Amino acid sequence: MSDVVSEQVKKFIFHSGASKSEDGEEETLEILIPEQLQASYSFYTWPSAPVLAWFLWERRKQLPGKHIVELGAGTALPGILAAKCGAFVTLTDSACLPKSLQHVHHCCEVNGLLPNQVRVLGLTWGLFVNNIFTLGPIDLILGSDCFYEPSIFEDIIVTVAFLLEKNPDARFLCVYQERSSDWSIEHHLNKWQLRCEQIPIDNLGADSAIMAEASLLQSELAEEFRLAAEHVKSTLVSRLDPSQLLGLYALYKQATQGRCPPEKPRWYQLQEKQKWEAWSSLGDMEQSDAMSGYVRMVSELDPGWTSEQGQDRPSEGWVTVSCLSNTDEFIHDSDKTVFDWVKEGDVQRVRSAVLKEGVDVNAVDAEGMGLIHWAADRDNVDMLKMLVAELKADVNLQDQEGQTALHYAASCGHVSVVKYLVEQGADQTIADVYGMLPAHVASEEEMCHLFNPVKSSCQ
Repeated sequence: MSDVVSEQVKKFIFHSGASKSEDGEEETLEILIPEQLQASYSFYTWPSAPVLAWFLWERRKQLPGKHIVELGAGTALPGILAAKCGAFVTLTDSACLPKSLQHVHHCCEVNGLLPNQVRVLGLTWGLFVNNIFTLGPIDLILGSDCFYEPSIFEDIIVTVAFLLEKNPDARFLCVYQERSSDWSIEHHLNKWQLRCEQIPIDNLGADSAIMAEASLLQSELAEEFRLAAEHVKSTLVSRLDPSQLLGLYALYKQATQGRCPPEKPRWYQLQEKQKWEAWSSLGDMEQSDAMSGYVRMVSELDPGWTSEQGQDRPSEGWVTVSCLSNTDEFIHDSDKTVFDWVKEGDVQRVRSAVLKEGVDVNAVDAEGMGLIHWAADRDNVDMLKMLVAELKADVNLQDQEGQTALHYAASCGHVSVVKYLVEQGADQTIADVYGMLPAHVASEEEMCHLFNPVKSSCQ
């Protein structure tokens, strides 16, 4: 199995413009962000991050010596900028996503940041485990595009409320992209006795190419694109044939993620291969052109539809911006693979795919994850029992970074899954490519007694 991951490096250049240094020289700062477009929402830069970074850049003289925490850092552009400007920064991301935390480390290394300038920490929003108590004094909490899914809104607010209670003089600075007019955090703010105010940013980075790119998703075109995607999900998807769905899929992926990664799915992943070929055929098409093409295709498929018709329709929130969420794009049942069924928890369809269609129970997807990894990630013990006890899946199957299902369950705090895997003889001594054992990444003290004695986060 190849360990090569498609990576591109995006360059962000911040300049002082009219606000020059004391000696009259223009100040500039260059930040490099390595992105992996096929991996996860935390592996590439979302449009709110450059906005927050520019806001901090224009206030860079206030940053030296400040203690800053960034929540859901992802590629950590705002936090890295703050560290470069003299702040002491802690970059946090989900404790359940060790690969994301490793990528944050990578982003820091690329920009030459030292451990005394920045540290990386795993947190679990809404669940206060040991790591959150190690943060120390905080002056400023950062968050860019954290509010991407309503189910996690309160978890974020609870975490922020806790940190602000511990640091009464701190502030939470958040930038978000509005994805639906019917999503709101107001009731969560009231519940946790927080208040917020909107900071106008009309002239922020007005002459910056970075800001021009970041504003793309706030444009009228982006709104048309969003409404077209909602119309496909709510109305069109059941009426389209596979070739039409593939065309829309390719344009959607190009519009939201850019160029298709070069790695082809494996030869036996026929449906994934078709999707890859459709997306790859778009080459270097600009994201704005892909948006326009998507809207145009929807209009051609349904001539009676216009974007104005969808403006008052409540959003269904179907575009989930998460790698390990149920889906990140629409998929018709006829196009779903066994990996889609295991993610959705459909035990019968997974069983049928293996027993009747001859799918290898130990096959891996384009991300290098097996069925058993997805079942462990989803905290689905019933699925695991069927895969391991009935279909004889390899309980020690490793992904492309050497992690087993036990690594996944331990890092996500899925106690019942850890218990079952240990009972089934999962090898606790298997280390991933970073030398981490499952016990090393355990995020819940409740599961510590399940592991053999090793030096771990349990101790």
